[in-house]
Amino acid sequence: MTGGTAPYLLEMDSRLTLEENVKEDFLKPASLLYEEPENLLKQEVRELSMYNAMISAVSGGTTRLSEIASQTGETTSTCSTYMKSLMKLGIIKRETPYGEKSGRKSIYRIDDNMFRFWYRFIPANTSFIERGADELAWKRIAPSIPEYMGAIFEQICQEYRWGKMLEGESPILFQSLGRWWGNAPVRKKQTEIDIMGIEDKAHALFGECKWTKEALINSQNRISHVFLSNAAS
Repeated sequence: MTGGTAPYLLEMDSRLTLEENVKEDFLKPASLLYEEPENLLKQEVRELSMYNAMISAVSGGTTRLSEIASQTGETTSTCSTYMKSLMKLGIIKRETPYGEKSGRKSIYRIDDNMFRFWYRFIPANTSFIERGADELAWKRIAPSIPEYMGAIFEQICQEYRWGKMLEGESPILFQSLGRWWGNAPVRKKQTEIDIMGIEDKAHALFGECKWTKEALINSQNRISHVFLSNAAS
């Protein structure tokens, strides 16, 4: 939720639950993070409404440039210019299937998780937040948290695999990791690989990451370790 930014992390209280932290830091009009993304954008760009529309489109799952243009009512050329600015700011990233050159398969994703969380949940609940109904806002947000965590868990798993390789515990000495998506010739349908890394023509790593809110074992202090061990192996 914080994108790893130190001042935002300091707003989080490890003694509080996830729900309590979200309410305190995002769902109160006076909280630091309630208007933070828009305040940051105001310092960097002029046409705030257009940039808001672009980020909102990507946050809602519209990831291809032509689709973003259609949703915002702008030309692909105009959208491309705005996207380049957002990439320079570290808010948006352009992603291409692993091992392929940039092309029609490229998609846009929000690169800063604070922006990703904010645009995913805050604008849709502004009317509740400004009326002090943080409990109602949280009830609308909570069911979507596991879905939100899916892409973040993929990042965590990639970091885990990098750590294992640097510790000498990886059977594959990849130089990079990434996702791959496209048409699988054998299956003859669209396929996605969550983690992929190639060492050479004969050796590669493939992984699938699945996030679940359900405990895999009874010992709560080992759950995160089991998630990483099982999902990233």
